[in-house]
Amino acid sequence: MGAEQKKFIAMRPISSSSVWLMAAFVGYLCSMAGAQDARLVILPDGGNIIRPVGANIVLTCKGEVPDPELISELRWLGPNGQELPNGDRISSEELVSDVGRILFIKGLQEADSGKYTCSAVYTSSQRLEAHVNLTTIVGITWEDAPTEQSAIFGQPYKVRCVVRANPPATIDWQKNGVGFTTNNQYVIENDGVLIREVSLEDDTYFTCRARVQTTGQLEDRRIRVEVFIPPEFIREPVNTSIVEGEGGYMECQASGKPDPVYTWLDRNNQNLNLNRERFIVDEQTGRLTINDAKRTDEGEIKCLVENRAGKIQKTAYLKVIMKPVVVEYLNASGIMGREVSLTCKASGDPLPEVTFLKEGTLIPYTPGVQNSDDRIIVDTSREGEYAQARLVIRDLMRSDDGLYACIAKNNGGNYTKNGHITVEFPPSFALSPMSEAWSWDNHLVNLTCRAESIPNATISWFLNGRNLENDYNIRMNAFNGESTITVTPIDLSYYGTYRCLATNIHGKDEKAIELREARAPGPLLQTKFETITATTITFNFIGPVDNGGLPITAFAVQYKLAGQVWDEKPLQRVWVVGGNEYYDMHDSIAHANTDIPYILENLEPQTIYSFRFAAKNQVGYGEWSREETHTMPKRAAPEEPYIIAKTENKVVSTPYPDRYELLWSAPPNNGEPIDYFEVAYYPVRNTSAGLIEAGQLVRTQVPYPANVRFEMKNLKADTIYRIELRAHNVIGFSAPAEILLRTAKDAAAVEEEDLSATISPRDPASPSQSAVKAGTYVIIGVIVAVLIFIALVIDVSCYFVNKRGLTYMICSRSGRNKSNGRSSSNKNAALMEGGKEEHNDEKTPLREVTVEFQDACRETPCAEQQQQQQQTTQVDQPSPALINDDQKELIKDDVTDINNGLKKSASKSSVAKDSPV
Repeated sequence: MGAEQKKFIAMRPISSSSVWLMAAFVGYLCSMAGAQDARLVILPDGGNIIRPVGANIVLTCKGEVPDPELISELRWLGPNGQELPNGDRISSEELVSDVGRILFIKGLQEADSGKYTCSAVYTSSQRLEAHVNLTTIVGITWEDAPTEQSAIFGQPYKVRCVVRANPPATIDWQKNGVGFTTNNQYVIENDGVLIREVSLEDDTYFTCRARVQTTGQLEDRRIRVEVFIPPEFIREPVNTSIVEGEGGYMECQASGKPDPVYTWLDRNNQNLNLNRERFIVDEQTGRLTINDAKRTDEGEIKCLVENRAGKIQKTAYLKVIMKPVVVEYLNASGIMGREVSLTCKASGDPLPEVTFLKEGTLIPYTPGVQNSDDRIIVDTSREGEYAQARLVIRDLMRSDDGLYACIAKNNGGNYTKNGHITVEFPPSFALSPMSEAWSWDNHLVNLTCRAESIPNATISWFLNGRNLENDYNIRMNAFNGESTITVTPIDLSYYGTYRCLATNIHGKDEKAIELREARAPGPLLQTKFETITATTITFNFIGPVDNGGLPITAFAVQYKLAGQVWDEKPLQRVWVVGGNEYYDMHDSIAHANTDIPYILENLEPQTIYSFRFAAKNQVGYGEWSREETHTMPKRAAPEEPYIIAKTENKVVSTPYPDRYELLWSAPPNNGEPIDYFEVAYYPVRNTSAGLIEAGQLVRTQVPYPANVRFEMKNLKADTIYRIELRAHNVIGFSAPAEILLRTAKDAAAVEEEDLSATISPRDPASPSQSAVKAGTYVIIGVIVAVLIFIALVIDVSCYFVNKRGLTYMICSRSGRNKSNGRSSSNKNAALMEGGKEEHNDEKTPLREVTVEFQDACRETPCAEQQQQQQQTTQVDQPSPALINDDQKELIKDDVTDINNGLKKSASKSSVAKDSPV
């Protein structure tokens, strides 16, 4: 349209009809423009969608139009052009907040592939459509590819791996992570890899790998191949025998993979594994244990072994042994000098051997005549299902009487049954030892005789030809061949010879018993007063010549104070002869007495007693001896104690290197009670002059009556100790009891010596170690002697020149000691007389010794000595340097005898100072 026309139109007046017409035209043009802009959109965007089978998908169709209200008939059409119905797997629904429709497809299938169309009508005339292509693919799926597979050794096997995929997948294989292709051992096929012959190397992992190039999908499956090995016997079952009623086992062991299973079948193919009471199968070894075997178990037994690779079996025979049983065995009797026999029958499978064994012997009889005694014969035979043996003894003797065991023996064991042979014989009094008896004062007495006989004998008693059956003073009792009469000798007519007469069907015999009248014993021949202390007297007795016909049973003493009369109940003590008891009439109590000879105790010191003595037997006390008077000593220190120890060559050895327990018995106290014991000991060594002190003295007190033992500790190993033991009361000390003790070698030192002897044996051609050591000691001794000699020369020079030095000091001390000796002796004598003693409980009394050291020999060779201040020191009174002069024999390392080494008197040497003894 030109400009002029536009201008004309604009300038032309417009009518109302024209305005409406123009408006309608403009609306049409607008509607046409909106119809051309309307369309449907499918989300997800894109014309092609690929999804795997089994997946879920949702498609959304939305309308993009100017006026959504003008859209109608919105729906989804499937690949076949038909509207998709609503179902469980495929369904559709409208959008709530917008114009559109949603399509749901669950579990996609291959048939769901194709073009899907969303269709709608816009403005009632315009049809709108949108399309999408859905492609379903099949992912890699393992249809037949178990992760655990098994193959049998030596056989072909295919490792299965069947894969399903769309598009199809490509398959390759790996073994232990290393790829492989078809070769002599493996053949790769569509459904797996074929192993031509399975070996143990194939017991491993195979990998089946699948890939799809078009989709880029990759999957692999690791397959464990386990190679099974068929069972093979390691130990086959063998024929076995088991004793009836006992247990046993049968072996059946095999190898294989997996572990084989064992099944045992009896002769009737019954599974023995099910009878768990008597049959037990070891699942690991296959052993069949049979308990309480029965006769019905006998027969063939089969062992079946199987696993997943195969099975094997083996049969063996089970033999059930029947134990032997003695079914018939009877006692027998015979007469001495004639013949007797025993017959024994026994059963068993196998048939047993039968023999005999006499009680008290060790070796059974053998078939036939016995070499040790041709009177005895054994015959054996078979009687049907029984084994039989017959024992025959000719010329029967009494020693043949007794038990005879019948012994039946086979592989199942032994069976023993006892039978008895009784030998009949006439009476005999060989085992009746009684030949005399004693009685007195109408005391009852039993006279017994025992007659051996089979059958038992009838016994009668006679005195001087008179049958005693009806004598009222005699009671008779008979039992099992033994007869006893109890006699009451009311007068002398019942003393005499009694005759016991035994009779049976085979003979008779008699026994004589003399009944004598007993008396009290005669007077003692001698009484000795062995030892007298302040409170005790030790006696020894010589018995009487006439014991009254009975043994002396005791010795007795009666005693009283001098001047008193013998009353009806004097003080008395009785000692049982041969026993350890005495009876005190003073307190009527039986006491234990282990002292021999006999000791009378609890007497008063310094008192005069009168004594008389008698012997005693069952009749009573004999005649008392004439009176003897003795005065008891005054109170004094205790007697010497007795050390309880086992000595060898007068030396006690202890098995311990560092300790010893000293034991002793308390001595008589001599009128005053013992309050303690003193133990003193010190080591000694051997010299040419005897034993001398070689170490520290140890002294201790042991309270009494609390103890009669003391343990010495911290001793030196392999050392000789001298030990003194003294008892103490208020008066003083007893004489010392002495022993020498050798301690054992230290165990470590002994082991070291043994080790050195083992490692370094002596060479016979070279000097011995002891010789070398002795040579060394000699050299050292010479050097020491030279030095001592030089010192003595210098000291003597000082003495003579300036009156100084050790020699001068010793000489001056010796003079002072001589002047003081008499007063010291007088003091000790006074102590002895008064019965008192000053005693240091802790150690030996000490005395003050003053030693002066001054400048000496200022102008002599000893001028180098320095002047020292005056010193006062306590020095222990030295113990005797030597044992008495009569101890000259040395104690060697091998503990030689010490002659006269230890005195047992009050004059013996002691380690205690100022002892009252």
